[in-house]
Amino acid sequence: IQAWEILSTMTPFDYSRFREALGSSSGFQSFQYRQLEFLMGAKNARLIEVYAAEPRVHERLSVALHRPS
Repeated sequence: IQAWEILSTMTPFDYSRFREALGSSSGFQSFQYRQLEFLMGAKNARLIEVYAAEPRVHERLSVALHRPS
């Protein structure tokens, strides 16, 4: 909910400056969401398979997956 409060203060231009970094995924599919899950201890290695076509993202998630929570 707090994210919506922040987004509501942004202009479309502000949002477009970082939107590309979110990729084509919904929030539940974004790599940032996966990183947060892994950080919190919800670690499922199968969830990073969908990022195989994005080597840099896949590597970041793999590191987060194997890092202690």
